[in-house]
Amino acid sequence: KKKEEQQRREVERKKQLEIKKQKEQKKKQAEQKKKEEQRKKAEAEKKRKLALKKKEEEKKKKLELERKKKLEQEKKRKEEARKKEEAKKKAEAKKKAEAKKKAALERKKKEEAERKRKAAEAKRLADQKAREAERQAQWAAERDGRERDSVTAAIKRKVQNSWLRPPGAAGRDLQATVRVRLNDSGSVSLVRVIKPSGSSAFDRSVVSAVNKADPLPMPKSPTLISEFREFTFIFRPNK
Repeated sequence: KKKEEQQRREVERKKQLEIKKQKEQKKKQAEQKKKEEQRKKAEAEKKRKLALKKKEEEKKKKLELERKKKLEQEKKRKEEARKKEEAKKKAEAKKKAEAKKKAALERKKKEEAERKRKAAEAKRLADQKAREAERQAQWAAERDGRERDSVTAAIKRKVQNSWLRPPGAAGRDLQATVRVRLNDSGSVSLVRVIKPSGSSAFDRSVVSAVNKADPLPMPKSPTLISEFREFTFIFRPNK
């Protein structure tokens, strides 16, 4: 019986060991299963996080692309606006320059027309003045000519009236050219024969007649006064 008891106990012990072994094996399998599930769960979580990260990165990349695209579009828009504004300014500057050039040409044209008008007016006035001066000079020359002839005739008459025929001159056609110098009042300061008559007595009588006729008539014209300050005339007695 004791042996049977021992055998029974041994069987029981082995049975318990087997049960324990099975439990441990089940426990180990359960732990392994749990670990596998945790691994799978962790792997799934990792994949989910990677997918989420990838999605986030793609979202960021998309946003960055959109931001860059917007920046590029804004830059392009600003560049186009700048070019448009620059073209507008150039067009305005060109328009102003053309207007300024046109105004300058118009001003120059007006100035040239005014210059020509003034030149024509100045020429007209100058021609008128020249014609007037010519008329005045002609009138003065005619007046001086008349006065010259009148004064010369008066001098000759006065000298003739003061002349005394010398002996031996009767019946002879004599004449002498004399130069006479007068002061402003017509007083004789010098008289001399520059072309003798051939008769010294006749020549002396002419000089004497001029001195006796002192003062001689003088012109009123200022231009003739200087002319009669010293003049030459031919004395030929009246027959």
